[in-house]
Amino acid sequence: MPNSSNNHLVTLIYEYADEMFRFTFSRIPSREEAEDIVQNTFLAAHQNSAKFDGRSSAKTWIYAILKNKIADYFRQRFRQTAFVDLSNHNDGIPGEYFDQFGDWDQRYRPSSWQDEPEHLLDNVHFNKVFRQCMDELPPRWQVAVNSKYIDDRDSNEICQELEVSPSNYWQILHRAKLQLRYCLEQLWFKQG
Repeated sequence: MPNSSNNHLVTLIYEYADEMFRFTFSRIPSREEAEDIVQNTFLAAHQNSAKFDGRSSAKTWIYAILKNKIADYFRQRFRQTAFVDLSNHNDGIPGEYFDQFGDWDQRYRPSSWQDEPEHLLDNVHFNKVFRQCMDELPPRWQVAVNSKYIDDRDSNEICQELEVSPSNYWQILHRAKLQLRYCLEQLWFKQG
């Protein structure tokens, strides 16, 4: 994006602002914070327009800035949040999923979900419940799930961002998936 081209920035805003907001809001629980992140992305793009050399598309460049702004948001939140001790964490889900042999305890055995995942993802009401369940996860768990399953990022990169060891990261993912499954079964599958 050339230095003198404010018009190009205005074009980017018109073309991508709504899409970038949806992308951000799917990762950030607050609408206002998501809007701020998108605005800060465009501000950073304007301030750093001289660094855009055209080797990638303008959309790729602006989304790279956006992803960095989202990562900065979570880094800042983590600095304000105490470290979660997973060994004693009360995550609101039943504590004993498995028996002494490692098999599912009959009380907590996952039920069969009748809908195909592709069908569920097209369902506006399911997405609302899923978002509610995601919002109930601790912030680090939200980032781990989004980074791994939504953004398809490398595990080592996620560990660095979260400042956790690989074993802690996998424990976070495991507990997050259990909590999400429990929440979805309570709020969606048992309701339907």
